[in-house]
Amino acid sequence: MLTYDETRHWSYWLRIFTPTDMARAMGVPEESIEGFITGLIRNGTIEDTGDTDQMNGSGEQPIYALIPLPPGPRHHPHKLPPERVVGYSEVLSPRGLPIRIRSERDMRRILSTSGARSKHVQREKRYQKMIEAQEKKLAAQARRLAEGKKATKTSKQKAADQAARQRSEKRKQKRANVEVW
Repeated sequence: MLTYDETRHWSYWLRIFTPTDMARAMGVPEESIEGFITGLIRNGTIEDTGDTDQMNGSGEQPIYALIPLPPGPRHHPHKLPPERVVGYSEVLSPRGLPIRIRSERDMRRILSTSGARSKHVQREKRYQKMIEAQEKKLAAQARRLAEGKKATKTSKQKAADQAARQRSEKRKQKRANVEVW
């Protein structure tokens, strides 16, 4: 069974053709292709060149040509996302707390085994400590920013900056060592 999709693919492959050329290439009767060629013209995939071809005394046939696609972009912008910029996380304002939803049913299931209540209580204490530490850190950062001091980098950020500098220096050395023929 012939489909529009097949006809479109054959038009890309043939590029310039008559209806008879396409029918022979696809191995189907010429009458079955006429409707698909009309669809290709209507959708802007091919165009009638205005020329005709004399085929073995069977009359003149129009010559169709594929309309090429417009050129795509040559340059894609490459910017670091804001969360990857050094120091970005230090000036963020808190945007909410993680949601911890525990239904009563979940709590009954969790606390049903021995020792589970103790584990649960300890887990909740650790969670509260973590939240308090985060709040302290945010408050200290806000104080530093209010005083006009520059946000300090963490040791991980400093190590990442140093590694990036070393990589760029190695690239520069490689470029300098390349011989020109």
